[in-house]
Amino acid sequence: MSSIPKLIVLVLLASLTISCSYGPVSGPRRFNPATEPTLVPTSEAVAAPIYTIQQGTVTENLTFPARVSPRFETIAIAPVTGTILELAVSEGDFVAEGDRLAFYDFSSQEEEISQLNGAIADKQAILAKAQADIAADTGRAQIELDIATLEYEQALQNAGDNPTEAAQKQLDLLVRKIDLAKADLIRFDEEIDPDGLIAEEIALLREQISVLEEQMVVRSIFSPADGMILGLNIARSGRISAGHTVAVIGQMGGLDDLSVSTVLRSDALERLANDMPVTMVFASRPDEAIPGKIVRLPYPYNSGGNQLGFDPDDLAIRLLPDNPAILDELPLGERVEVSLQLDEKANALWLPPEAIREFSDRMFVVVKNGEREQRIDVQVGLKGDGRVEVLGSLEAGQQVVGR
Repeated sequence: MSSIPKLIVLVLLASLTISCSYGPVSGPRRFNPATEPTLVPTSEAVAAPIYTIQQGTVTENLTFPARVSPRFETIAIAPVTGTILELAVSEGDFVAEGDRLAFYDFSSQEEEISQLNGAIADKQAILAKAQADIAADTGRAQIELDIATLEYEQALQNAGDNPTEAAQKQLDLLVRKIDLAKADLIRFDEEIDPDGLIAEEIALLREQISVLEEQMVVRSIFSPADGMILGLNIARSGRISAGHTVAVIGQMGGLDDLSVSTVLRSDALERLANDMPVTMVFASRPDEAIPGKIVRLPYPYNSGGNQLGFDPDDLAIRLLPDNPAILDELPLGERVEVSLQLDEKANALWLPPEAIREFSDRMFVVVKNGEREQRIDVQVGLKGDGRVEVLGSLEAGQQVVGR
């Protein structure tokens, strides 16, 4: 073996010996909690709640807000459509018939009228310019006709009784010139707006202005009667339509004219009746449940029952405590929470609302049978106090998987 290969083998053996004797350069990895990333634990699946079908009494109640108010009320109606600039009264204020309740803000109508007048002026300017152009063209055509006529008369006089061929040609040319001038005069003597389109547009713009001006005739809303402002249905800078109720005014004839009143939707009124018992809780007496009854329902729900001389056009439901003298001690407008029982059913199967599911107008429950789950369509009946009556192929004691 030559000396060079021997040298290479010796170098490799020396490198291997050094590596084995010193070990890894960086040393073993040590755990340091401060520098380790925090592991996010896997979220546990939340088990759906399980409910048991119960059998018992389901009571459906209705609760609604009302207020202490005079037996006779009247409303102030917006006479025209517009925006309210300023309110002149507040709830609880006493007003006399004819007192101003609110001011209209007609700045938008005034601006619109200004724009419409500008559009009318533009169209009138178009007509005026067309009139001026026609007048100028007609004037020029008349002058040309007059000149041609004078030239013809002069040429005719010069030609005499026996005009030469050249003179006759001249006369013929002048006749042609006269005819052209007459044709121009007839053409320029046309109507400016023959189809009346511009005039029709101007008439429509003026009609819009008239409508806006009619809205602006009444610049205030006035009280129709003496009484107290029980409620305002408008706000400053609010838009209001003609015929809209602006304010409810209670007409006081004495303390015996007080009642508890509110306005309910038709679907609620359909389930009520005169003399139906209620419970009232007044804002100033939150710990007292005062019994009372419905004494008047609005038309057409007020068939029979105790009307007690209420205004037949009144849209409110009227109630009285069993002891009406209580109202004498309360301020007008006092807030009242009224509750009453609409219906009750004993031995009904019921579930809490969270156990009933709905999809595409289909109501169903998921009944748990061991490890299996079964969807069963249901109908709901009475609802109240966290109970919903369920109607379907169900039995008391079955377990239902909630949402």
